Amino acid sequence: LGRLPRGTGWVHVGGLAFIAGIGFTVSLFVASLAFTDPAITDLAKTGIFLGSTIAGVAGYAMLRTIKDPTAAPEPQPTPEPAIDSAPAS
Repeated sequence: LGRLPRGTGWVHVGGLAFIAGIGFTVSLFVASLAFTDPAITDLAKTGIFLGSTIAGVAGYAMLRTIKDPTAAPEPQPTPEPAIDSAPAS
């Protein structure tokens, strides 16, 4: 089997799979051919639009939350040494 390109993980593949769910134009065409009753065709179109919206939002959210594996790590602040404010006796 093939290998994923550098900087690409399975989360990227999953996110793009969700984004692929947006392609609803063929579904609309098939629904218009499959049903003769306009009420059922409208229900099918509503379901197609809803499913495409969910797929688009899920794919965007999934891809948006991925951290860039090639980005340099954020620098961590160095803790300052504790200063004892009690007077010496």
